[in-house]
Amino acid sequence: MSDPEDQQENENPELENIQTEPPLTTSKHASSVSSKIKTEDKGLTMKDQVRETLNELFKQAIVGRSWKNKEQEVGNLLRLDSTAFAQAVITIVTKIMLVPTQSSKQKTIDELMGVFLKIYEVIEKQFRVAHCEDKIKAILQTHIDTAFLLTHYKAKNISTRAYAWLEAVINVMPLGAISDMKRKILKSIFTHCLQFAMTDIPNAKNSDSSRIQAIRISSRICKAIKIKGKQEYIDLITNHFLKMMLEDEKEIVRQECINSLDLSLKTIPYVVTRTMDKSKLVRQEVYKALKSNTKVQFMEIDVLDRLQIILNGLNDHEPDVKEACREYIINQVCLSKGSDNGGEGSDEQLEPMIKTMRAIQFRSTYTHPKISVATYLYMREILFQTYSLDSILETIEKLVKIIPQLSEQKQFGELFECLVFLNFALNIIKKNDHQLTSGFQFQNLELGVHVPTLDNLKGIIDQVLADCEGQDAVPSDEFAEMVPRLIIFQCFHLFNHLLAKLTMNAQGGRNALSEDDFCNITGMIKGFFNSKTFFERDYLNENRSIQFDYVEQMQAEETALQEIGIGIRDQEILIHVALIFLQHVCFQVTLDESEQAPNSDLERYFQVTKDIILDQRTIEELDEQEKLLIKINEKIKTYIDLQTTLSAEISKITTIGEQPEQGMLDKLAGATEKLQKYQGLIMRYQQGELLQLQHQLNMIRYLLKSIKLGMLHVQLFPTFGAIINANVTNKTVKVRALALECLGLLTIHDKALFEEKLRIYMDQIIEESTLKVKTDATIVALKCIFDGIMIHGFLLESGNVQDILRQDLRKLLMKLLRDTDYNVRLLATEGFCKLLICERMQNPWDFIARLILLYFERSKGDFGDLNQRQQMLMLKIKETIEEFFTFFPRLANERCIELFEATILSIFYLIKSRALQNSDPQWDKINVFYLFGKLSNMLEYKQNKQYAIFDLAQLGLSYQYEFLKVFSFMILNPEALGTPQEKDQFAKFFVNSLNFLDLNELPLVHTDYEREFLTFINPLFNQLSRFYEKLEQQAIVDTQWKSLAASYIKKRDSDNLRQAEHEIAQKAKQIMLQAVEAAKTVEFEEDAYSIFQHCQAFYNQTQTYQRDFSEQRTQSSQDASQRTAPHSVHDYNQQSKRAMKQLHRHAPGDHPPPQEAAKPKPHMPPAVKQERIFNDQRMKKENFQPLPQSGPKRPVGRPTGQKPPPVEKSVEKEKKQQSQDKKKDKKDKKNKKEKEKKKEEVPGKEVKKRSKTGNETEKQGMPIPGERRQTRRMPNQE
Repeated sequence: MSDPEDQQENENPELENIQTEPPLTTSKHASSVSSKIKTEDKGLTMKDQVRETLNELFKQAIVGRSWKNKEQEVGNLLRLDSTAFAQAVITIVTKIMLVPTQSSKQKTIDELMGVFLKIYEVIEKQFRVAHCEDKIKAILQTHIDTAFLLTHYKAKNISTRAYAWLEAVINVMPLGAISDMKRKILKSIFTHCLQFAMTDIPNAKNSDSSRIQAIRISSRICKAIKIKGKQEYIDLITNHFLKMMLEDEKEIVRQECINSLDLSLKTIPYVVTRTMDKSKLVRQEVYKALKSNTKVQFMEIDVLDRLQIILNGLNDHEPDVKEACREYIINQVCLSKGSDNGGEGSDEQLEPMIKTMRAIQFRSTYTHPKISVATYLYMREILFQTYSLDSILETIEKLVKIIPQLSEQKQFGELFECLVFLNFALNIIKKNDHQLTSGFQFQNLELGVHVPTLDNLKGIIDQVLADCEGQDAVPSDEFAEMVPRLIIFQCFHLFNHLLAKLTMNAQGGRNALSEDDFCNITGMIKGFFNSKTFFERDYLNENRSIQFDYVEQMQAEETALQEIGIGIRDQEILIHVALIFLQHVCFQVTLDESEQAPNSDLERYFQVTKDIILDQRTIEELDEQEKLLIKINEKIKTYIDLQTTLSAEISKITTIGEQPEQGMLDKLAGATEKLQKYQGLIMRYQQGELLQLQHQLNMIRYLLKSIKLGMLHVQLFPTFGAIINANVTNKTVKVRALALECLGLLTIHDKALFEEKLRIYMDQIIEESTLKVKTDATIVALKCIFDGIMIHGFLLESGNVQDILRQDLRKLLMKLLRDTDYNVRLLATEGFCKLLICERMQNPWDFIARLILLYFERSKGDFGDLNQRQQMLMLKIKETIEEFFTFFPRLANERCIELFEATILSIFYLIKSRALQNSDPQWDKINVFYLFGKLSNMLEYKQNKQYAIFDLAQLGLSYQYEFLKVFSFMILNPEALGTPQEKDQFAKFFVNSLNFLDLNELPLVHTDYEREFLTFINPLFNQLSRFYEKLEQQAIVDTQWKSLAASYIKKRDSDNLRQAEHEIAQKAKQIMLQAVEAAKTVEFEEDAYSIFQHCQAFYNQTQTYQRDFSEQRTQSSQDASQRTAPHSVHDYNQQSKRAMKQLHRHAPGDHPPPQEAAKPKPHMPPAVKQERIFNDQRMKKENFQPLPQSGPKRPVGRPTGQKPPPVEKSVEKEKKQQSQDKKKDKKDKKNKKEKEKKKEEVPGKEVKKRSKTGNETEKQGMPIPGERRQTRRMPNQE
């Protein structure tokens, strides 16, 4: 059989004129072409002579693998007859291209092609010869046309070599000549090349190399098009390069796209994203391209992209990538203009060190979530490795001298940048995280020279605070408004360096802090806290929430001042930082987790903080304010009386038709003016009082946050308790919320205090229970309750004086699960999940059952009646509960028991309430089979074996079997269920619930399955089958019975491996017949009865709670006729089918846990989330739009030609299925009514018809009127 590629050679008729000779063969003894062409040879034409001569030159070039020393001969041939020369080149190239591909010769042919294409390097040199430029352009144009034609050839080896040929010609042709080509030809070439480059052909030979050549051709054309400024073509090519760079799976393609792109301010942001590429070659290519392929300077790039380059490049784990980034940044930032050595240079060749910090631009990046990391990497990897030790220390000395001057001149922007530089430099030296001269340590720095003194730092803080007090209006610039707190934040970092220097000796050890230094530092901190006006703007901001998190750069409170941060979000954070620094000063050293401060240091810290907080509102100040307030109130009362008297007199005069005197009118106007003045004083006094309260409570709040559990001094309880208790009922929400939070932080240290103050939190929640949206005070109170329960275990106890309070608390928390404020619902849900996971609740079944009902009351698509915020919170609630149920039963068998009983409680409530028609309207929508199927799957043995940390088989416990026993007890025990409606509904539920139980796990789990089957399971199923035979629903029961009987036979006869299936089935029938003949009534264990009693109590309790639910009150006006009627057999069958479909959709195959199929979204770290938000805001601000898309497109991450994945339409399918079910129900009801009418008209005829085919009627599940069987028929017995 011939080679398929040989068959493809003549498929293209356009090549018939080119294929004139057989493939070229080389000779080792090729003669030298030194003599001139003899034109007088009559046997050959000029065209043939040129071709033969060029062929001989090529043979010599093959031997030497180069066209060196043959430039003259090639030039002579070209000038002799350019047309013949062009044709000769085409002939030789096509001969090489058309050689059949064989695996053993493929490499030789490619090398042969590469050697010949070097002839274009010789042709390029002929451009310098006079009068040859036009001829060469014509030759190259001919070659471009031919090579482009061959790229369309079907044989891949030919098209691949054609791209190599086309690339060689395009690279030689001048850009001007390319731009002068016909527009149609030029457009066809780059369009075809772009299409080919974007098409990744799997398993194609040389596909990658051809795509790379197509990219280079397009890039060359793009450079040529720029000469004529055809922007639409430039954008087209650039967009396709960007698309391939961002989406292509081949790293060599992404790498070539980066190298071929024209890097400008528009394209650089996209290229910078490849600094996180999975391939180190691509990442390295980014920095190389930025260094050599663009004229855009580093300082001209957007500052956020600069931060990405620093963060990703200098923190890369590959040394080559990291070094490429370093070289690029050093070359762009550190080297002075005119110095181009490409690396580290002497200090004379470098820019001033302070000037290099402008690359980060702190004024616009101080809020970036990773600005601290970027600054640290930049200084450690660039500055400390580029500049010498002397230069670094000299820069630090300059900064220490200049910062007091900048503070006095109020140049706060420059002052902030200098403080950041100084802080990071000292931090790097302190950590010894540098490569400076060996032996240089932090203790070698001099105080006052390299580290600012206490007076310098105190002067900076005083100047900033004074400037804030002197400002009448808020600065319009955001940075100008934030810079005071940023400067103070950096000063506290410098205080930390100063403290380390003061307590460090020359050997690197630590000394005790002197008393004078201690007094000076504490005095400075007291002065900072006493500047109340500095915090007024934050306190007066109505839109600011009081719930803050700590600075994201700080990993722990104890190391807050060791981890350098730059940006903070509000001024109150400075209170926390100042208290932490004060703790360091009092303890002299930072505490580790395992250490405890000496009692003297701890008492000193508490005494200092106590004095600072109490000094905010001294007794003398309060007495003076009280006296002033009394005087103002007396004045107000006086002027009110005067205004009333004068108004009455003027009214009497005007009623008799006379005009009042002018003096009387002036006196009234004066009284009104004075009254307004003193009322304004009262308002300002109240506002000042409010600000002082917020400031004092904030200090208490952050003090309590900085103290670990068990370390709070007893003396602080009465001191702070008086202040807190006086404000927990304050009318102002902010003050009340702060007081409640302080009380919560105080009560977690003492259990008795928590039990004493618990009523305060509960009263706050009850007070706002009627509000649709709760205030911050209620949110704080709820958090304090859950924190106290978590720490003190309040709900774990019973049998003491707090039982009434404990019962009231349980009722209150249960109601919050369905509060009108969905934020409160979310907090209650999260709190319950944490308490249940940590085992901090006694008898947790009721709470778990509430969570079950809360989760299933709405599907994820049933949020139409909620607004956007409520939908978001409701979705978060469902995700929280789903994650809780995913991990809860995997922790221990006790957790499985709790989930098992909670499942029964929720199912019992749903079925009984529907039977009695008093169910909650929202819970009436729950598909009880979907609920049962999803929860029972979590308790299956195979899920336990795969995910849990314990083994149910070792315990001999099967929860599927336990479900069966409990439900069977409710069905078969005549005393279990009260009304016939309840028994009917439970019977209909139970028979369908068997489809969701995996009873096949019993032989694997139960320790003595054979004995259990004979003594309990076999007679139980006989009793169940007899019970459901009356309802004509015994088919499902009999199926499960036969399966368990067969598993019993296999277990009993496990030695007989050759036993056939029909033999097992026959033996199983015999075992079942024995149970039928015995007709034994099973006796259930006491656990089943106790669970049933618990179910009754839960039902009654839920009915009581239901009256208080706000959602239930909105539904109470509904008529009884609007409530859902008890379900029929058909209704239960339909619900069961829908539930099975949903479970299979979420967990296809062998029922893995439903939560695994619908995992919650991974938590996004706050830094990443804030960075994304920051980038989005920056894009909107700059109106930075991507380049217009045109030309061929393909979906992201999918090769062209591949079909897109099928789109799931589960929601539409479910809606369609529901509509079909409704239509079917209507049709069935209609047919049923018609049959009943016919039955009433001719009853005897129907009976006769059924009696003829009794088995058929039994299969249909229809009872025979008047017929009663004497003996029971075995399942499926013919």
